[in-house]
Amino acid sequence: WSSNTEDIEKFFGGCNLKEDKDASIHILRNSEGRLTGQAFIELADIESLNVGLSKNREHMGKRYLEVNRSSKDEMCKFTEKSNTVSKMREPVVLCRGLPFSATEDEVCNFFSGLEIVELQMVYDTDGVRPMGKCFVQFATVKDSEAAMNKFGEKMSNRYIEIFQSNRKYWYAQEGVPVEDEPRRAAPPPRGRPRPGPYSKPPRGGAGGYAPSRGGRMKHMSHDRRSPYEDTMDLKDSQYRNIRRGWRVKGCRCC
Repeated sequence: WSSNTEDIEKFFGGCNLKEDKDASIHILRNSEGRLTGQAFIELADIESLNVGLSKNREHMGKRYLEVNRSSKDEMCKFTEKSNTVSKMREPVVLCRGLPFSATEDEVCNFFSGLEIVELQMVYDTDGVRPMGKCFVQFATVKDSEAAMNKFGEKMSNRYIEIFQSNRKYWYAQEGVPVEDEPRRAAPPPRGRPRPGPYSKPPRGGAGGYAPSRGGRMKHMSHDRRSPYEDTMDLKDSQYRNIRRGWRVKGCRCC
């Protein structure tokens, strides 16, 4: 994963590149800016192509490589996507695994030869104990890509992990509020809007109003007495008949 154009050129020794190594070797990266372990190599002639294909399943370091024939269209498709992602990235990386005693000068020496714009060490919530991490912003995306090629190199007997990052994540680690991205307005509802639970006019009932046939509203009186209040002196059989809807002789409410 930490291979670069020099390693690939050495692996394909004996093959003539179409142009120089920077223009003929295209290393692919994912959306996070990390190497995908894939690359396209443009060769000058058929003899070089056959020599390159014969290196299938040979080892580069401790990993064997699969070498397959490709086309110009396939290369343009993948390299265009990788270049588009590279243009959208910010030249910011996150370093992890630093020695707890590491200083900013040691980090700058680790990235010697690359132009650093800003560097911030990460501490715990109390701001006292170092977390072994830091954010580094470079001048260009090309410098940040070169910095990510140092993934796995050591600083004071500790190998360093380097990841693609951005300023938003940087500020979130420092507790600095970041303005939210503008949200899209919700689309207007389709069809008739659904009425809410309190959008309907009150119906007849206790103190309610009900529309008459003429369209006007008239007051509906309501007797708050129980309809069975006058049946308390009746017998149980007569009370059951009233509950069933039968007319009981001698009942004042019927």
